Amino acid sequence: MVLLIATLIDTTNLDNKVFEISKKLNCLVCLGESVAYSQSDLAVDMRNKIKQMLKEGKTEKEILDYFVSIYGEKILAEPPKKGIYNFLWIMPYFILIISFLGILIYFFSKRKW
Repeated sequence: MVLLIATLIDTTNLDNKVFEISKKLNCLVCLGESVAYSQSDLAVDMRNKIKQMLKEGKTEKEILDYFVSIYGEKILAEPPKKGIYNFLWIMPYFILIISFLGILIYFFSKRKW
Protein backbone atom coordinates (compact mmCIF):
# COMPACT_ATOMS: atom_id res chain seq x y z
CA MET A 1 0.00 0.00 0.00
CA VAL A 2 2.77 2.43 0.93
CA LEU A 3 4.67 1.52 -2.24
CA LEU A 4 1.56 2.22 -4.32
CA ILE A 5 1.10 5.64 -2.71
CA ALA A 6 4.80 6.48 -3.20
CA THR A 7 4.55 5.46 -6.88
CA LEU A 8 1.45 7.64 -7.35
CA ILE A 9 3.20 10.61 -5.74
CA ASP A 10 6.28 10.13 -7.95
CA THR A 11 4.09 9.89 -11.05
CA THR A 12 2.20 13.04 -10.06
CA ASN A 13 5.47 14.93 -9.47
CA LEU A 14 6.80 13.75 -12.83
CA ASP A 15 3.61 14.78 -14.61
CA ASN A 16 3.75 18.20 -12.94
CA LYS A 17 7.36 18.68 -14.10
CA VAL A 18 6.41 17.63 -17.63
CA PHE A 19 3.54 20.13 -17.59
CA GLU A 20 5.74 22.98 -16.30
CA ILE A 21 8.43 22.36 -18.91
CA SER A 22 5.95 21.88 -21.74
CA LYS A 23 4.34 25.26 -20.90
CA LYS A 24 7.65 26.84 -21.89
CA LEU A 25 7.49 25.37 -25.41
CA ASN A 26 5.34 26.55 -28.32
CA CYS A 27 3.38 24.00 -30.29
CA LEU A 28 4.46 24.29 -33.91
CA VAL A 29 1.14 22.88 -35.14
CA CYS A 30 -1.27 24.96 -33.03
CA LEU A 31 -0.25 28.60 -33.34
CA GLY A 32 -0.35 30.52 -30.08
CA GLU A 33 -0.70 27.40 -27.95
CA SER A 34 1.88 25.79 -25.70
CA VAL A 35 2.82 22.13 -25.84
CA ALA A 36 1.24 21.72 -22.40
CA TYR A 37 -2.26 22.47 -23.67
CA SER A 38 -2.09 21.31 -27.27
CA GLN A 39 -3.58 17.95 -28.26
CA SER A 40 -1.74 17.66 -31.57
CA ASP A 41 0.32 14.56 -32.25
CA LEU A 42 3.52 16.61 -32.21
CA ALA A 43 2.72 18.06 -28.78
CA VAL A 44 1.90 14.61 -27.37
CA ASP A 45 5.21 13.28 -28.73
CA MET A 46 7.07 16.25 -27.24
CA ARG A 47 5.49 15.69 -23.81
CA ASN A 48 6.44 12.01 -23.99
CA LYS A 49 10.02 13.00 -24.90
CA ILE A 50 10.13 15.42 -21.97
CA LYS A 51 8.91 12.67 -19.62
CA GLN A 52 11.54 10.26 -20.97
CA MET A 53 14.31 12.84 -20.56
CA LEU A 54 13.23 13.60 -16.99
CA LYS A 55 13.34 9.90 -16.18
CA GLU A 56 16.90 9.86 -17.57
CA GLY A 57 17.81 12.61 -15.09
CA LYS A 58 18.02 15.53 -17.52
CA THR A 59 17.52 19.04 -16.15
CA GLU A 60 14.94 21.52 -17.42
CA LYS A 61 17.67 23.55 -19.15
CA GLU A 62 19.01 20.46 -20.91
CA ILE A 63 15.52 19.57 -22.11
CA LEU A 64 14.81 23.08 -23.40
CA ASP A 65 18.23 23.19 -25.07
CA TYR A 66 17.45 19.86 -26.75
CA PHE A 67 14.25 21.22 -28.31
CA VAL A 68 15.96 24.49 -29.30
CA SER A 69 18.69 22.49 -31.05
CA ILE A 70 16.04 20.69 -33.11
CA TYR A 71 13.45 23.43 -33.79
CA GLY A 72 15.37 26.66 -33.14
CA GLU A 73 14.55 29.44 -30.69
CA LYS A 74 11.05 29.84 -32.15
CA ILE A 75 10.05 26.80 -30.06
CA LEU A 76 10.47 28.78 -26.83
CA ALA A 77 7.28 30.37 -25.53
CA GLU A 78 9.33 33.13 -23.92
CA PRO A 79 12.15 34.74 -25.89
CA PRO A 80 15.61 34.32 -24.36
CA LYS A 81 17.04 37.30 -22.48
CA LYS A 82 20.07 37.82 -24.71
CA GLY A 83 21.11 39.65 -27.85
CA ILE A 84 18.35 41.37 -29.82
CA TYR A 85 15.76 39.81 -27.50
CA ASN A 86 16.86 42.22 -24.74
CA PHE A 87 15.15 44.90 -26.80
CA LEU A 88 11.87 42.95 -26.58
CA TRP A 89 12.17 42.74 -22.80
CA ILE A 90 13.01 46.43 -22.34
CA MET A 91 10.60 47.93 -24.89
CA PRO A 92 7.35 47.67 -22.85
CA TYR A 93 8.95 49.54 -19.93
CA PHE A 94 10.37 52.15 -22.30
CA ILE A 95 6.94 52.69 -23.86
CA LEU A 96 5.36 52.97 -20.41
CA ILE A 97 7.86 55.62 -19.29
CA ILE A 98 7.52 57.63 -22.52
CA SER A 99 3.71 57.48 -22.26
CA PHE A 100 3.76 58.65 -18.64
CA LEU A 101 6.09 61.53 -19.51
CA GLY A 102 3.86 62.45 -22.44
CA ILE A 103 0.80 62.58 -20.19
CA LEU A 104 2.65 64.73 -17.65
CA ILE A 105 3.80 67.16 -20.35
CA TYR A 106 0.28 67.34 -21.77
CA PHE A 107 -1.35 68.15 -18.41
CA PHE A 108 1.32 70.65 -17.38
CA SER A 109 1.09 72.45 -20.72
CA LYS A 110 -2.73 72.79 -20.32
CA ARG A 111 -2.45 74.10 -16.77
CA LYS A 112 -2.82 77.85 -16.50
CA TRP A 113 -0.59 79.41 -13.89
